[in-house]
Amino acid sequence: MTDRPLIKVSRTLRKATRHQTGRNHKFPPIEHPRQEISKLAVTFEVEPGDLVSIAVESRCSSTSPEADGAGLLEIRAIDRNGLRTNIPGWAYMSSRVGEYHYLNTQGDDELALTQFKIRVPDQVNRIELYGHRWKRNIDTEIIGTVLVSRNHTGPILHTSTGKPLPVSAEYYREELEVPSHAGTASIRVPVRGGEKASNVPFSFEFSGEEGRPTLPQTQLPQHKEYGPISMANIQPRQEGVAEFRIPIPEGAKTIAVQGIAWFNSTPTIMENASIDFLPRDTEYIRRFLADLKPTDQLILIDTTAPPVGHDTLSLRPNNLALAWAESGIKVIFLPFSTIQDESPLPVGGILQLDRKQLPAVKHWLLENRHGPNNVYVCSSFPDHSAVTLVDMFNANGWNTVYECRDDMEEFNRVGYSKWYNPQFERRVLESVKYVTAVSVFLAAKLQSISTKDIPVTVTPNGVNRELIELSTHLRSDEVLYRRKDSKIFGYVGHLTDAWFDWDLLIRSATARPNYFFEIVGHGKPDYVTLPSNVKYLGPKPHSELIDIVSNWRAGLIPFVDSALTRSVDPNKIYEYYAWGLPCISAPMGSVDSYPCATVYNNQDEFIAALDEIISHSMLSNDLELIEVFLEECSWAARARQTTNILFGEA
Repeated sequence: MTDRPLIKVSRTLRKATRHQTGRNHKFPPIEHPRQEISKLAVTFEVEPGDLVSIAVESRCSSTSPEADGAGLLEIRAIDRNGLRTNIPGWAYMSSRVGEYHYLNTQGDDELALTQFKIRVPDQVNRIELYGHRWKRNIDTEIIGTVLVSRNHTGPILHTSTGKPLPVSAEYYREELEVPSHAGTASIRVPVRGGEKASNVPFSFEFSGEEGRPTLPQTQLPQHKEYGPISMANIQPRQEGVAEFRIPIPEGAKTIAVQGIAWFNSTPTIMENASIDFLPRDTEYIRRFLADLKPTDQLILIDTTAPPVGHDTLSLRPNNLALAWAESGIKVIFLPFSTIQDESPLPVGGILQLDRKQLPAVKHWLLENRHGPNNVYVCSSFPDHSAVTLVDMFNANGWNTVYECRDDMEEFNRVGYSKWYNPQFERRVLESVKYVTAVSVFLAAKLQSISTKDIPVTVTPNGVNRELIELSTHLRSDEVLYRRKDSKIFGYVGHLTDAWFDWDLLIRSATARPNYFFEIVGHGKPDYVTLPSNVKYLGPKPHSELIDIVSNWRAGLIPFVDSALTRSVDPNKIYEYYAWGLPCISAPMGSVDSYPCATVYNNQDEFIAALDEIISHSMLSNDLELIEVFLEECSWAARARQTTNILFGEA
């Protein structure tokens, strides 16, 4: 059935609404693309019988009740002859636009999310959506893109702003890679319960090489229709988490988590699963502990750092752990969450654990390791667990250390380290035997927050001996001569706008269009638009960086000036020196006392520093100063310095 007049009327209506904008309402700034609702036009191909899901984010210029119905989407089902067809059973019809769906209003939220489904009628092969402003005095904006999916069974989709789109359990299926060492998967699925409380099944499928099915472990019950299942007790109409502990069969490369329709107890899946993989066995832990001799020096490092072994994410604790192990000290490394896909035994002398494995290891350590040959290091992770561990290991005669790498209070203030509690930090600070910090600023802060007179030893960051040796050719007169004609500046590191000063970089690059900037790292904000002389290269391992930095004139640390950044001793300056580069930096740590470093305080000084680097090339004696500096700050040298502190020899 067709309705040609509706098409004509709706076109007239859209034309009219474009002229009804009248006063422009001011919306608060937002980092995502947006458009006025009457400009929205979306077309997509379908097949008869398809179940099409639509998701739209929007906002109105008013949050009052009168904003209800301020904007709508006209829905056109177009058949193979190009004619509009009615959608059987559609609840919302208008003589002006035909089938439609109102957009939700945001209420107290920043954005509103509208979701609905369309069952495609017979003969229809195209759906068209058009936006309409429906109330003259209220503006509506569409945020990001309209998300359209056909017959979707898969992981939870997300809107342009990152908001998850919940689905009924039967439409949820997520496949996850299984690391080679995994023996058990600890899976958590955010859910909202159905109409009735019930034990609700989820199915779990395993695949091996080339996607071939793998037989599950016998511990999993078998359902005649759904295969291996596990049950979760889910409360009605309440949000919670369905938790499963699933044994991984030999040879499994992937695990698929599948929701199941379960009568009126079918839950809604609110977000994709989070999953931790636990090692297949713990024999390697038993062997590592059993091989410890009473005379061995042992360091347990409890840290916010990632696991040892990652190509591009290696922080101070990772580098010190490797250097300690190289010197013969045994290390138990406890990263922030899990060891993910990294080996539990990354090199000889290092055992790294998932946090769920700590209780058993802690019990063994308290039973078998006593005295100052053992050290517990809380490395910028002073949470409630650290408080307990410090007390326990103190009672066993261990040396306990609080190592402060960053100002965690400031990280918390800008939205990171949400676990942080200043009372726990003060408790750890005042309970340990030794305190170290990477900068004089952090040392002063620690002394200011303590109720005791606590000595703090400053031990700055460092650089890998391998990088120093690999980059020897970059610290040569030949490369120095070649670089003198370069106008390329570079940065390597994290790119979050919580500390990276994108505004300064972009304005400076615009002011100096004949200079070029190369940016390497993780976390570039999506909203950042770069001028043509700034190139984002993404994250790179050190093996690739050698060639990239060989043409740089200087390394940059363009950070926002804040308490967070001033407290940092930046790892990257040591890397710049290894590559034979001078550095232009925001005020940070003790950088102003380092060789070949220029500290700026505002944009004019930053640009002046760029100009100075271009006008006056580094000299051979500058390279000599860098060589001397590097000898003192390799991670091997830092490990020797910290060993003296950790084992009470300083």
